[in-house]
Amino acid sequence: MKFSFFKILVWLSFLFVLVYLYQQDLFQIPVVYSKGMLGLSFGLLFVAFVFQAINWHQVLKFEYPIRISDAIASAGLSVFTKYIPGKLMVIIGRAGYIRKKYGYPSDGLISRSFDTQLLAILTGMLFGSLSLIWLNKVSEWGLYVGLFVIGLCLVLFTPYFHQILEAILGRLGLKKIKIPFLRVGLTLSAIPSFLIYWSVLSLAFYLLMVSLLPVEVSLLAGFIFPLANTLGIVFILAPGGIGIREGILTVLIHASGVDLITATSIAVFSRLWFLAGEGFLFLLGALCHRFSE
Repeated sequence: MKFSFFKILVWLSFLFVLVYLYQQDLFQIPVVYSKGMLGLSFGLLFVAFVFQAINWHQVLKFEYPIRISDAIASAGLSVFTKYIPGKLMVIIGRAGYIRKKYGYPSDGLISRSFDTQLLAILTGMLFGSLSLIWLNKVSEWGLYVGLFVIGLCLVLFTPYFHQILEAILGRLGLKKIKIPFLRVGLTLSAIPSFLIYWSVLSLAFYLLMVSLLPVEVSLLAGFIFPLANTLGIVFILAPGGIGIREGILTVLIHASGVDLITATSIAVFSRLWFLAGEGFLFLLGALCHRFSE
Protein backbone atom coordinates (compact mmCIF):
# COMPACT_ATOMS: atom_id res chain seq x y z
CA MET A 1 0.00 0.00 0.00
CA LYS A 2 1.36 3.38 -0.98
CA PHE A 3 1.57 5.72 1.98
CA SER A 4 1.03 9.40 1.28
CA PHE A 5 2.15 12.17 3.60
CA PHE A 6 -1.42 12.42 4.91
CA LYS A 7 -1.60 8.70 5.76
CA ILE A 8 1.74 8.89 7.56
CA LEU A 9 0.42 11.89 9.48
CA VAL A 10 -2.70 9.98 10.55
CA TRP A 11 -0.70 6.98 11.78
CA LEU A 12 1.76 9.26 13.56
CA SER A 13 -1.13 11.00 15.31
CA PHE A 14 -2.34 7.62 16.61
CA LEU A 15 1.10 6.99 18.04
CA PHE A 16 1.07 10.27 19.95
CA VAL A 17 -2.49 9.66 21.22
CA LEU A 18 -1.38 6.26 22.57
CA VAL A 19 1.65 7.88 24.23
CA TYR A 20 -0.66 10.47 25.75
CA LEU A 21 -3.11 7.87 27.06
CA TYR A 22 -0.19 5.94 28.57
CA GLN A 23 1.20 9.03 30.30
CA GLN A 24 -2.11 10.41 31.59
CA ASP A 25 -4.29 8.79 34.23
CA LEU A 26 -7.66 9.55 32.63
CA PHE A 27 -9.69 6.52 33.55
CA GLN A 28 -10.88 7.78 36.90
CA ILE A 29 -14.63 8.08 36.40
CA PRO A 30 -16.19 10.55 38.87
CA VAL A 31 -19.51 9.93 40.61
CA VAL A 32 -22.35 10.21 38.08
CA TYR A 33 -25.54 11.74 39.50
CA SER A 34 -27.54 11.64 36.26
CA LYS A 35 -26.78 9.04 33.61
CA GLY A 36 -29.42 10.57 31.34
CA MET A 37 -27.75 13.97 31.38
CA LEU A 38 -24.36 12.35 30.86
CA GLY A 39 -25.63 10.48 27.81
CA LEU A 40 -27.21 13.65 26.42
CA SER A 41 -23.95 15.55 26.93
CA PHE A 42 -22.15 12.94 24.80
CA GLY A 43 -24.81 13.21 22.11
CA LEU A 44 -24.48 16.99 21.90
CA LEU A 45 -20.69 16.67 21.94
CA PHE A 46 -20.87 14.50 18.82
CA VAL A 47 -23.14 17.07 17.13
CA ALA A 48 -20.64 19.81 18.02
CA PHE A 49 -17.83 17.91 16.31
CA VAL A 50 -19.89 17.67 13.12
CA PHE A 51 -20.17 21.46 13.19
CA GLN A 52 -16.41 21.67 13.65
CA ALA A 53 -16.08 20.07 10.22
CA ILE A 54 -18.80 22.34 8.82
CA ASN A 55 -16.78 25.34 10.02
CA TRP A 56 -13.92 24.19 7.80
CA HIS A 57 -16.32 23.80 4.87
CA GLN A 58 -17.76 27.29 5.39
CA VAL A 59 -14.33 28.95 5.35
CA LEU A 60 -13.36 27.13 2.16
CA LYS A 61 -16.58 27.44 0.17
CA PHE A 62 -15.91 30.77 -1.60
CA GLU A 63 -12.44 30.08 -3.01
CA TYR A 64 -12.15 26.31 -2.68
CA PRO A 65 -15.62 24.71 -2.84
CA ILE A 66 -15.75 21.12 -1.58
CA ARG A 67 -18.43 18.65 -0.57
CA ILE A 68 -19.55 18.52 3.07
CA SER A 69 -18.58 14.85 3.18
CA ASP A 70 -15.00 15.72 2.18
CA ALA A 71 -14.86 18.46 4.82
CA ILE A 72 -15.89 15.86 7.42
CA ALA A 73 -13.39 13.34 6.06
CA SER A 74 -10.48 15.80 6.11
CA ALA A 75 -11.36 17.14 9.56
CA GLY A 76 -12.09 13.70 11.00
CA LEU A 77 -9.07 11.82 9.70
CA SER A 78 -6.73 14.59 10.86
CA VAL A 79 -8.42 15.27 14.22
CA PHE A 80 -5.80 13.41 16.26
CA THR A 81 -2.88 15.21 14.62
CA LYS A 82 -3.36 17.95 17.23
CA TYR A 83 -1.61 15.59 19.67
CA ILE A 84 1.60 15.79 17.66
CA PRO A 85 3.81 18.34 19.48
CA GLY A 86 3.63 21.77 17.92
CA LYS A 87 -0.04 21.31 16.93
CA LEU A 88 0.58 22.72 13.44
CA MET A 89 -0.08 19.32 11.87
CA VAL A 90 -3.83 19.65 12.43
CA ILE A 91 -3.73 22.75 10.21
CA ILE A 92 -1.60 21.08 7.56
CA GLY A 93 -3.36 17.71 7.76
CA ARG A 94 -6.89 18.70 6.74
CA ALA A 95 -5.48 21.00 4.05
CA GLY A 96 -3.36 18.13 2.70
CA TYR A 97 -6.39 15.88 2.35
CA ILE A 98 -8.30 18.48 0.34
CA ARG A 99 -5.27 19.25 -1.83
CA LYS A 100 -4.88 15.60 -2.75
CA LYS A 101 -8.60 15.21 -3.46
CA TYR A 102 -9.25 18.42 -5.40
CA GLY A 103 -5.84 19.62 -6.55
CA TYR A 104 -6.26 23.07 -5.03
CA PRO A 105 -3.01 24.98 -4.23
CA SER A 106 -1.42 23.84 -1.00
CA ASP A 107 -0.48 27.35 0.21
CA GLY A 108 -4.04 28.65 -0.12
CA LEU A 109 -5.57 25.64 1.65
CA ILE A 110 -3.09 25.85 4.54
CA SER A 111 -3.82 29.57 4.86
CA ARG A 112 -7.55 28.90 5.01
CA SER A 113 -6.99 26.11 7.51
CA PHE A 114 -5.05 28.55 9.67
CA ASP A 115 -7.86 31.10 9.32
CA THR A 116 -10.33 28.43 10.45
CA GLN A 117 -8.26 27.91 13.60
CA LEU A 118 -8.07 31.65 14.27
CA LEU A 119 -11.83 32.10 13.82
CA ALA A 120 -12.40 29.20 16.21
CA ILE A 121 -10.18 30.89 18.79
CA LEU A 122 -11.88 34.27 18.30
CA THR A 123 -15.43 32.99 18.61
CA GLY A 124 -14.45 30.58 21.39
CA MET A 125 -12.95 33.38 23.43
CA LEU A 126 -16.09 35.48 22.96
CA PHE A 127 -18.26 32.60 24.12
CA GLY A 128 -15.91 31.75 26.96
CA SER A 129 -15.99 35.32 28.24
CA LEU A 130 -19.66 34.76 29.20
CA SER A 131 -18.45 32.39 31.92
CA LEU A 132 -16.86 35.39 33.66
CA ILE A 133 -20.38 36.58 34.47
CA TRP A 134 -21.10 33.27 36.22
CA LEU A 135 -17.80 33.45 38.07
CA ASN A 136 -18.21 37.17 38.95
CA LYS A 137 -14.76 37.77 37.43
CA VAL A 138 -15.64 40.33 34.74
CA SER A 139 -13.84 43.16 36.51
CA GLU A 140 -10.73 41.00 37.13
CA TRP A 141 -10.33 39.13 33.84
CA GLY A 142 -12.57 41.00 31.40
CA LEU A 143 -9.81 43.43 30.35
CA TYR A 144 -7.42 40.60 29.44
CA VAL A 145 -10.07 38.77 27.42
CA GLY A 146 -10.95 42.04 25.63
CA LEU A 147 -7.32 42.74 24.75
CA PHE A 148 -6.87 39.20 23.47
CA VAL A 149 -9.94 39.48 21.20
CA ILE A 150 -8.80 42.87 19.88
CA GLY A 151 -5.32 41.50 19.19
CA LEU A 152 -6.72 38.52 17.32
CA CYS A 153 -8.95 40.78 15.23
CA LEU A 154 -5.86 42.81 14.30
CA VAL A 155 -4.13 39.60 13.17
CA LEU A 156 -7.13 38.55 11.10
CA PHE A 157 -8.02 41.84 9.45
CA THR A 158 -4.98 44.16 9.26
CA PRO A 159 -1.90 43.91 6.98
CA TYR A 160 0.75 44.90 9.54
CA PHE A 161 -0.11 42.15 11.99
CA HIS A 162 -0.48 39.67 9.13
CA GLN A 163 3.14 40.33 8.24
CA ILE A 164 4.25 39.78 11.83
CA LEU A 165 2.37 36.48 12.03
CA GLU A 166 3.80 35.31 8.70
CA ALA A 167 7.29 36.13 10.00
CA ILE A 168 6.63 34.01 13.11
CA LEU A 169 5.38 31.12 10.95
CA GLY A 170 8.51 31.50 8.81
CA ARG A 171 10.69 31.00 11.87
CA LEU A 172 8.70 27.83 12.61
CA GLY A 173 9.62 26.47 9.17
CA LEU A 174 6.41 27.46 7.36
CA LYS A 175 7.88 30.16 5.14
CA LYS A 176 5.57 29.47 2.22
CA ILE A 177 2.39 30.29 4.09
CA LYS A 178 0.90 33.63 3.11
CA ILE A 179 -2.07 34.49 5.26
CA PRO A 180 -4.73 36.29 3.19
CA PHE A 181 -6.98 38.88 4.72
CA LEU A 182 -10.33 37.53 5.78
CA ARG A 183 -12.92 39.19 3.61
CA VAL A 184 -15.99 40.55 5.36
CA GLY A 185 -18.27 38.38 3.24
CA LEU A 186 -16.34 35.21 4.06
CA THR A 187 -16.21 36.03 7.76
CA LEU A 188 -19.90 36.90 8.06
CA SER A 189 -20.94 33.77 6.19
CA ALA A 190 -18.69 31.49 8.26
CA ILE A 191 -19.30 32.97 11.73
CA PRO A 192 -22.80 31.45 12.25
CA SER A 193 -21.50 27.87 12.04
CA PHE A 194 -18.72 28.70 14.51
CA LEU A 195 -21.28 30.18 16.89
CA ILE A 196 -23.47 27.09 16.59
CA TYR A 197 -20.43 24.90 17.25
CA TRP A 198 -19.53 26.71 20.46
CA SER A 199 -23.18 26.93 21.55
CA VAL A 200 -23.69 23.18 21.24
CA LEU A 201 -20.32 22.44 22.87
CA SER A 202 -21.10 24.79 25.76
CA LEU A 203 -24.48 23.14 26.28
CA ALA A 204 -22.84 19.70 26.15
CA PHE A 205 -20.34 20.68 28.84
CA TYR A 206 -23.10 22.23 30.96
CA LEU A 207 -24.96 18.89 30.87
CA LEU A 208 -21.72 17.11 31.73
CA MET A 209 -21.36 19.27 34.85
CA VAL A 210 -25.04 18.72 35.73
CA SER A 211 -24.48 14.95 35.53
CA LEU A 212 -21.40 15.07 37.77
CA LEU A 213 -22.51 17.53 40.46
CA PRO A 214 -25.18 16.98 43.15
CA VAL A 215 -26.11 20.68 43.19
CA GLU A 216 -27.89 22.99 40.76
CA VAL A 217 -25.61 24.31 38.02
CA SER A 218 -26.03 27.60 36.16
CA LEU A 219 -26.36 27.41 32.37
CA LEU A 220 -23.51 29.93 32.18
CA ALA A 221 -21.20 27.26 33.61
CA GLY A 222 -21.05 25.64 30.19
CA PHE A 223 -19.17 28.62 28.79
CA ILE A 224 -16.05 27.87 30.82
CA PHE A 225 -15.23 25.03 28.41
CA PRO A 226 -14.85 27.29 25.34
CA LEU A 227 -12.64 29.59 27.43
CA ALA A 228 -10.40 26.76 28.66
CA ASN A 229 -10.37 25.05 25.27
CA THR A 230 -9.41 28.26 23.47
CA LEU A 231 -6.56 28.96 25.86
CA GLY A 232 -5.43 25.35 25.38
CA ILE A 233 -5.26 25.93 21.60
CA VAL A 234 -3.21 29.08 22.07
CA PHE A 235 -0.45 27.17 23.89
CA ILE A 236 0.88 25.55 20.71
CA LEU A 237 3.80 23.83 22.43
CA ALA A 238 1.50 21.52 24.36
CA PRO A 239 0.12 18.71 22.15
CA GLY A 240 -3.67 19.02 22.05
CA GLY A 241 -3.54 21.49 24.93
CA ILE A 242 -2.73 18.55 27.19
CA GLY A 243 -2.74 19.54 30.83
CA ILE A 244 -3.36 23.22 30.12
CA ARG A 245 -7.08 22.95 29.44
CA GLU A 246 -7.57 20.64 32.43
CA GLY A 247 -5.66 23.03 34.69
CA ILE A 248 -7.71 26.01 33.55
CA LEU A 249 -10.96 24.06 33.93
CA THR A 250 -9.97 23.02 37.44
CA VAL A 251 -9.27 26.63 38.43
CA LEU A 252 -12.52 27.93 36.90
CA ILE A 253 -14.74 25.18 38.32
CA HIS A 254 -13.12 25.56 41.74
CA ALA A 255 -13.61 29.35 41.55
CA SER A 256 -17.35 28.72 41.19
CA GLY A 257 -17.46 27.14 44.64
CA VAL A 258 -16.88 23.46 43.82
CA ASP A 259 -14.31 21.76 46.05
CA LEU A 260 -10.87 21.28 44.50
CA ILE A 261 -10.96 17.47 44.39
CA THR A 262 -14.30 17.39 42.57
CA ALA A 263 -13.26 20.22 40.24
CA THR A 264 -10.09 18.31 39.34
CA SER A 265 -12.05 15.11 38.78
CA ILE A 266 -14.48 16.84 36.39
CA ALA A 267 -11.66 18.56 34.52
CA VAL A 268 -9.70 15.33 34.04
CA PHE A 269 -12.81 13.39 32.99
CA SER A 270 -13.61 16.12 30.46
CA ARG A 271 -10.45 15.14 28.55
CA LEU A 272 -11.75 11.56 28.19
CA TRP A 273 -15.16 12.98 27.28
CA PHE A 274 -13.61 15.20 24.61
CA LEU A 275 -11.49 12.33 23.30
CA ALA A 276 -14.72 10.40 22.75
CA GLY A 277 -15.95 13.30 20.59
CA GLU A 278 -12.71 13.28 18.62
CA GLY A 279 -13.02 9.53 18.17
CA PHE A 280 -16.56 9.98 16.86
CA LEU A 281 -15.40 12.59 14.33
CA PHE A 282 -12.55 10.32 13.24
CA LEU A 283 -14.91 7.39 12.63
CA LEU A 284 -17.38 9.64 10.82
CA GLY A 285 -14.54 11.03 8.72
CA ALA A 286 -13.33 7.51 7.90
CA LEU A 287 -16.85 6.56 6.76
CA CYS A 288 -17.13 9.68 4.58
CA HIS A 289 -13.72 8.93 3.08
CA ARG A 290 -14.61 5.28 2.46
CA PHE A 291 -17.85 6.01 0.65
CA SER A 292 -16.43 8.88 -1.39
CA GLU A 293 -13.79 6.70 -3.03
